Amino acid sequence: NFRKIDPETREKLAALGYIGAFTDSKKLEGKTLANPKEKILIFNELSRAREMGMDGQFDEAIAIIQKIIASDPDINDAYFSIGNIHFKARRFKEAISFFEQALERKPDDTFCVMNIANSYLNMGQPAQAEAFIIDYLKKGFSDPQLYYLLGTLTFLQKKYDEALKYYDECLSFNSDSASSHNAMAAIYILRDDFPSAEKHIASAMAIDPRLTNINYNRAELLEKQGRPQEAAEAYRT
Repeated sequence: NFRKIDPETREKLAALGYIGAFTDSKKLEGKTLANPKEKILIFNELSRAREMGMDGQFDEAIAIIQKIIASDPDINDAYFSIGNIHFKARRFKEAISFFEQALERKPDDTFCVMNIANSYLNMGQPAQAEAFIIDYLKKGFSDPQLYYLLGTLTFLQKKYDEALKYYDECLSFNSDSASSHNAMAAIYILRDDFPSAEKHIASAMAIDPRLTNINYNRAELLEKQGRPQEAAEAYRT
């Protein structure tokens, strides 16, 4: 179940193009399905194009996927994959356009929302990314990952009270979000609230001791607490 994967891992998988829906099964109801052999050929071509995109052959990969779309416009993952390739090529406006087309075909696709927000972020527009997610949530969709991402976006804008609220919201949906605890600890370290920082670092460590940046945050906390030897060990870790 992808919804139970830690937010950092899910975001990386989505950004790399490893997560996506080949098609929306609800749209298949009442339809005459295509020959499975044809779909396998399309799937293989899409997989090949993705690999090419990962290798930096951006335009060649997109040309292959555009042919797939011409033959079957309902394959949601084709639009998603082109969006990912544009994202990797740092063509963020184009990426947003294709992620939006994928989202139109599958409105509950959290990964499209994440990637649109990350595109805005890479364009230096964190407030636009935040507004986009908030508008999406107002439509009745919900996912702990989106609250985690809102926490990150508001953190980057130094809106720490809002960030804490969003990370807490993420934890209310997914109590195993080590990333949320770790991010909250970072805010409390900035505020010199050491007891709260210790509590959240301990919670994050209990869930995932190998989480990115957790030992860095531990080291910063120990250093601020005047415990240089322990801090040095945490930095080394």
